[in-house]
Amino acid sequence: MNTLNKLNTTTYPISSVDLLDIINKCRSQYEKKPVRHDHFMDKCKDELLDDQRPEISGGSYIDQKGEARPCLSLSREDALCMAMRESKQIRKQVVEYLKYLEESVVIMRNRTLITQICGSGSYSKEKKKQIEMIVKQATEFATMMQWSEVQLIDEVSLRLHLIGIDFKKVYKNKAQETIDEVIAKGRKEFADKQRHLKEQGSW
Repeated sequence: MNTLNKLNTTTYPISSVDLLDIINKCRSQYEKKPVRHDHFMDKCKDELLDDQRPEISGGSYIDQKGEARPCLSLSREDALCMAMRESKQIRKQVVEYLKYLEESVVIMRNRTLITQICGSGSYSKEKKKQIEMIVKQATEFATMMQWSEVQLIDEVSLRLHLIGIDFKKVYKNKAQETIDEVIAKGRKEFADKQRHLKEQGSW
């Protein structure tokens, strides 16, 4: 499978534009015609709306002509439901790619938080392992629950407090690298790895 070369720092909610971009790239690998965004929104409403859910939240995006167009804001469950409307081969690729995005977000969140915590204090090797485990578990849970960064920080703060670390204080006295810089570095490393694997023919 030729995995799509795309990486988001925030996975969900995902816009109907971004989800359709993933689906259409997967469709193109099987010589399927791309789906227009307005038609895709109609499909989303047909698939996702019912008496329990009369409407889908949305927003807007700027198209190639520079004009504002409406789009939908989709949850993880919504995205998976729309993937199920594709053929077996295409939906498998879409689901695998969404999983890849989720795992990438967890990795980058882990790196960011561990850098902020361990880089702002002197901790023993054992304590660092505890911190890494707590951050890993919290970020995996937060990503699965589609939590915001604020909710994630609150969860990490609570768990670290139980082992005697005041995360709020540590977070304010951040390491030299800002969160944006750490994320940017992680994104570049992933892109470099993808490019290398692609050149080797194993991606």
